[in-house]
Amino acid sequence: ELAGKAALLLHCRFVLVLRRLDRLSDQAPTRAQKSCDAMRRGAMGIYRIFAGSDGESHMEELRLEEHPELGALTNINEVRVQQFDGTRKRDFHPLPERRLIIHLSGEVEIGTSDGSRHVFRAGDIRLMEDVTGRGHTHVDRSPSSAVYVILKD
Repeated sequence: ELAGKAALLLHCRFVLVLRRLDRLSDQAPTRAQKSCDAMRRGAMGIYRIFAGSDGESHMEELRLEEHPELGALTNINEVRVQQFDGTRKRDFHPLPERRLIIHLSGEVEIGTSDGSRHVFRAGDIRLMEDVTGRGHTHVDRSPSSAVYVILKD
């Protein structure tokens, strides 16, 4: 089931890229495309967590239309699907590498050192770029699963 959800989310990203190129505009929508449309109408969001020049971590919402590079990542080092039991609770920490995280299930709360907090749910995407500075906090609010795309620098 997790692999199917991961495949659907990745497929949605590729459908968005293809639509942007107008390759699908004259075709009838497929069942997967209809699922992608439904997912986009929901509360799905794309967020970037990054270290500012002040050494503090910050969070910003991204629009795919303004960041087309997110729809066709080519600098991928590793992809894995992971499940968590809902017990992770970490104080401020930077990450060892940049990663894109696609949430498949559950809820995770991320906090940044500028005071921002956000709860990520199925369909949400985090571009984690806080590899320096104070980093972010992480609290599992429930068991969860996600696709981790480890990016090359």
